[in-house]
Amino acid sequence: MDEPQELVWTPEMVERYWAFLATRPDSYFSAQRGADIARMVARHVPRGAEVLDYGCGPGFLIPQLLANGFRVVGADLSADTIGSALGDAARSDRFGGLYSLDELLDQGRQFDAVTLIEVVEHLYDDALGETFRNARHLLRPGGSLIVTTPNREDRSLSMVRSPTDGAYFHIWQHVRSWSAETLSDALRRSGFSVRATAEVNFRSNPTMTRPLKRVLARAYGKMRPPISLVAIATPSN
Repeated sequence: MDEPQELVWTPEMVERYWAFLATRPDSYFSAQRGADIARMVARHVPRGAEVLDYGCGPGFLIPQLLANGFRVVGADLSADTIGSALGDAARSDRFGGLYSLDELLDQGRQFDAVTLIEVVEHLYDDALGETFRNARHLLRPGGSLIVTTPNREDRSLSMVRSPTDGAYFHIWQHVRSWSAETLSDALRRSGFSVRATAEVNFRSNPTMTRPLKRVLARAYGKMRPPISLVAIATPSN
């Protein structure tokens, strides 16, 4: 019998998977850790700056960024779920709207900061390179790229088998694991200067569900290093 292979995600599969998960806030790191993430952004970006939440999904982080005094725009590849969790935040006079990435790039828009919150662990090489190139184009000179991702994740602890074809896949659709060294190298190769990296534990929001706590405990165990990795970078030129 052949060894089971890891599932290769197509864009269509990813969109369907996250359209389903968009109805479950406990599936989104930004829904569970958003307040702490926004406070972290505020330590590196001046109040009143214009921030793009790149890969915003339903928009769980946007209200938290607004609460910290930023002007905020959201962008995502998926038109189906973008902004579905905004609620009253959509009426804020500091909320600049929701866009596709192509719209922002075609308009030549630029921002003081771009956040990539729990995005890069989902990307294969081609999409990763495109994402970093887009982020460079979307940043004003001297602007900050803020990246968060699981820190030195052991993906094998969160793998499950498909009942249809036996392929195995990560339950949160993570296709790679990052360390401070590998993330810094990837950013530098993409034309960024890395200002800082940090291994951190973001505090959970009170709404975190027991099932998610169990999943995180299983995936990150009795642990070892902090769960999250943060990198702050600026375009090299």
